[in-house]
Amino acid sequence: MSAAPRSRPRSVSTVGRNINCRNENGPFSVVRSAQQFYGQSKTADALFAVALDSIGRRQGVRAFAVHPGGIVTDLLRHMSQTEVDGYGILDKSGKPIIDPENNKKTPQQGAATTVWCATSPRLNGMGGVYCEDCDIARALPSDESQELHGVRPRAIDPVAAGRLWQLSEQLTGVSLD
Repeated sequence: MSAAPRSRPRSVSTVGRNINCRNENGPFSVVRSAQQFYGQSKTADALFAVALDSIGRRQGVRAFAVHPGGIVTDLLRHMSQTEVDGYGILDKSGKPIIDPENNKKTPQQGAATTVWCATSPRLNGMGGVYCEDCDIARALPSDESQELHGVRPRAIDPVAAGRLWQLSEQLTGVSLD
């Protein structure tokens, strides 16, 4: 990391981090549904940024988790028509519904927050935060919150981030020390 001082790595998460992916064996155990797996992976993306920021800040590396918004991608091909209909992301003709206030964005609108995290002077000296809509996301009071915007505590928990980082090092055999 010392070769990239003052860098701002971004980890892209999504609204999937809101899916309750915890089960009886803890937050990093095997899940039983595609939706839970997606939620677990997007929560892990956010926790990665928290852990990387904690490790890299001494060397000027500040990491951010980014939620670009709901953008229709080819992931739809892995969803049933019932699931697609349930998300309300396509109109009757099959075209994406664009409604940024309700988290439905174009690819360009979604990319804006990633670019903002890389360039905004407002984030100078900061890191380990979750960003959405070209701003720092508001911390929600609980993991059970039903609000669409904001970040749940489980996605920015520094203890869980540290445990996930350690697990990643064990599984990959790679350490930044």
